[in-house]
Amino acid sequence: MSVEAINEQNIFSNGNPPEIGIGKHNVGSGVLRDSDRQIINKIDAMYGARLGHLPNATSRHIALIEKPHQSTTSKMHLEYLSTMYGVRIEQMTAKEVNELPGSKLVVPYIYTADVDRVNGPNTRKWGLPRALVDALKNKAQAHLDMRELQTHGILPVNFDVTNTDRLTTDTLPFITGVEQSYDYYGVANKYPVGVMIRPQGCDGGYGNAVVEQTQRGIAYTPDGNNERTEYYSSWKAALGAAEGHVRSSSKDANPEIVVSRFIDVEDSPGMTMFMIDGESHSLGWNGQLMSANGKACVGTTTFNPISPYSKRMKSEYEDRSAEALANHIHAVAEKHGVNLNGTRGLLNVDLMIPGEAERLYLERSGQNPNIIYVAEFNPRWTNGSDAAAAVVWATRREHTAREYMQTVRGGLLAVDKEKVPYRSSEERYDRALRINEDLREQGSGVILRMPGQDTIGVIYHGDTQEARRKFLREI
Repeated sequence: MSVEAINEQNIFSNGNPPEIGIGKHNVGSGVLRDSDRQIINKIDAMYGARLGHLPNATSRHIALIEKPHQSTTSKMHLEYLSTMYGVRIEQMTAKEVNELPGSKLVVPYIYTADVDRVNGPNTRKWGLPRALVDALKNKAQAHLDMRELQTHGILPVNFDVTNTDRLTTDTLPFITGVEQSYDYYGVANKYPVGVMIRPQGCDGGYGNAVVEQTQRGIAYTPDGNNERTEYYSSWKAALGAAEGHVRSSSKDANPEIVVSRFIDVEDSPGMTMFMIDGESHSLGWNGQLMSANGKACVGTTTFNPISPYSKRMKSEYEDRSAEALANHIHAVAEKHGVNLNGTRGLLNVDLMIPGEAERLYLERSGQNPNIIYVAEFNPRWTNGSDAAAAVVWATRREHTAREYMQTVRGGLLAVDKEKVPYRSSEERYDRALRINEDLREQGSGVILRMPGQDTIGVIYHGDTQEARRKFLREI
């Protein structure tokens, strides 16, 4: 199939829409399935009504939310999205959906076992095959596959795989090796040592930890949240704190853990790729809004290189990285016995452009400094792609790869938490609708992606800076 033909296809159904389109925002039970049950329930209740990835249908549109997580808040948010999207969105349980007659298409945030609660002869599921999702989502397995397959252009930062019981024991010599290498190549006084610790099932920042050398001591930061940073006098003590965090965040007693060298990063693009009947189509690089300490992503935007070097790397490597990702996904699928023929889904890769200190280290150690690292794979929708889907809905466009790419390139900014004055939900939604109506005349817009009180998730599109200024001024 030609690239042009892929561009024009409806990503969900290719001109044969179902009677019933179902979206399931399973961030808790799917994305964070390896987390503590309390965290899963909290996240599912909080995010269940956030629904960009809703397939278009001929009869009904449904948000799949189980009874414990349905609320007046989720109902009100779906009513708001119904106004924005121009279709009525109902909230229903899997049992209720299974009793409905008609053809159904379920589009989850991530295709995991919980999605198969919706079943029946006329029910189709959208997303990468579950076996491939499991291989890419498992941080340990994904890193080991990168090491084994050695796909050209897919390069992880040097790492080790251990488990919780041996985290401190195995990480101390790993850190010593990094210290010795930095000292040998003469960068020790320019490049603080650190490690990124990621359990096999962590996602979206939940469950991970950074332990790094600072002037105040050895810093330990859980979940990318610098407000929770603690300082210790030794690596062993800080790693002990990280071990405790991993145990409390995971439902498994002894999960596998990827320990990676924590590197200096110039820029952190992401890239979403659709799989349409097994063929790959990249949306190009997107930007990530990072927290103040650079340890967690707090939003997504159109990629705007932060430096001349980053701009050059985008020019040289954007297309190459798309080809490398497609090749790697097919290699991983083949290794794990997954047939991608007929597959419709998407995935994301987080990339890292080395910063000045890392480039100096690579150059002095005889390695190519002009490389792109792979941080992780996300075999699911992301903040950016889900926001693009919401914009396509709100602007009444067709759900094709071309429209998604134009949305990203035309200006897209998804902010996880905007600090706003407290207002009643009714007043906030009314104001947001009025602001969007004003912005629409200029070819821009704003969408509330999450209900909230003093912080809310917001999507801006078009002239994102002006849209954001107007929203924060008038909300």
